[in-house]
Amino acid sequence: DWMPAASDQDSPDVYAPWVDWQAGVEGQSHISQDRLTAQNWDDFYPAARRTALAEMRRREPASARLLIETKGSGEPAEIRLALIQLMHFGLGPYDVPFLKGLSADRSGKVRELAGRLLARLGQHGLPGEGGGEDPVTELAAFVSAGKSGFIRRRATYTPVKPKSPAQDQRRAELFGTCNLVDLAARFGVGETEFIAGWQFGADNNADIFFARMVAASGSDGAVAHMADTLVAEGG
Repeated sequence: DWMPAASDQDSPDVYAPWVDWQAGVEGQSHISQDRLTAQNWDDFYPAARRTALAEMRRREPASARLLIETKGSGEPAEIRLALIQLMHFGLGPYDVPFLKGLSADRSGKVRELAGRLLARLGQHGLPGEGGGEDPVTELAAFVSAGKSGFIRRRATYTPVKPKSPAQDQRRAELFGTCNLVDLAARFGVGETEFIAGWQFGADNNADIFFARMVAASGSDGAVAHMADTLVAEGG
């Protein structure tokens, strides 16, 4: 049977005791039953540290953020990424300055995750890497804006069929990295307006990519609106 290794940063919290035991066998930090602080940070195994931080984010999000900010910067990229993932617990406006500061992080994955979290708070994405076409503009080219209705006109956003497998792959990549708030802003509307105008059924693959984008980067209100829309559409 599969069991996570001591170095596993993505295993569910239920495996934390096993991961910590493995770390002990391999000579890593000893177990601490104390409250996690900056002073005893190194006394916790990585899995126990993540579990403690997740609980702290639920109860005291500001304290947990400060720990992640002060101690996480010295960790390897994969551990920094795992720590930033915990920010989705208790995510709120007070996290914005810290997340924006991650635009200078050494890891592209950390920068991308920070951008996703910011998007969930209604903040526009972090600056790109520079060079080449803006990804949001590129993705917007795969969406056609229009109008429907005779009396009550409303905006519609219809996915454009890719012309080749390469375009299809590129579109999937863009949906996976761009944020909902940025794409909606490209068409001059908010998240819920863009979801309301999306033409479900025109392209099944695009619908799947779009739903994943909303789930990953949409605000709580946008995700709820998407769920209601899918139920109404029979999806």
